[in-house]
Order: sequence, then C-alpha cells, then structure tokens
Amino acid sequence: MRVLFIFIIIILLDLFATLSLESYIGHNASITLNYVSGLVGLILVRKGFLRHVIEVFKKLKNKQKILNDGWEALAFFISGLLFLTPGIITDIVGAVLLIPLARIILIDKILKPTFKKDK
Repeated sequence: MRVLFIFIIIILLDLFATLSLESYIGHNASITLNYVSGLVGLILVRKGFLRHVIEVFKKLKNKQKILNDGWEALAFFISGLLFLTPGIITDIVGAVLLIPLARIILIDKILKPTFKKDK
C-alpha cells in the first residue's frame, strides 16, 4: 500500500514538473521527450527484464539459489514502467534504477522490507 501511495505522489509531482519543463523547452520538444522515453521503457522491459527472468528460470532449473536475481528483474521491470510513464521525474528515477548500486539499495532498503511487512 505504501508503494502505491509513493507512486501516486511521484506521478503528481511528475505532472507538475513536466508542465513546468514544457513552458521552457516547448510543446513539441516535450512530446518528443515523452515518446523517446516511452521507447526506452519498452526496450528495457523487453530486453532487460526478460533477460533477468530467463536467468532466474535457468538457475531454478539447475537448482541453484536465485538470491537477488528475482529482485533485480523486478527492479528492471519497475525502471521500464517508470520510463513508460510520461514525465521527467519518472524518467530520472527510471534511469537511476539502471545503475546497479541504486538497484541494490532499492532491493535491500525498500522492496524486501515492504514485501515482508505485507505478508
């Protein structure tokens, strides 16, 4: 529930930031920026997320421990969704999630504790 609330707040802030940015760079540039970031999101979801999911299934098939691989796939998926969401803040957060250290922090400090509390 907390993750959904944070996501809604980010989207509202993103809307305000995008409208403010649009007044500086113009309407056409803003629309182009949204389309490009959407394409980046699609590529990330297709390639990065699927690569991580395939790796998880390979490890499960070989009866190896997956440890953080499932969480890495989820972080990549979230990054792709953030790029698909129109707006500058979600694009920045999505780009930060592409950094391995940022994904580790997200997994250890936010995702794991959140899902442990919900159970």
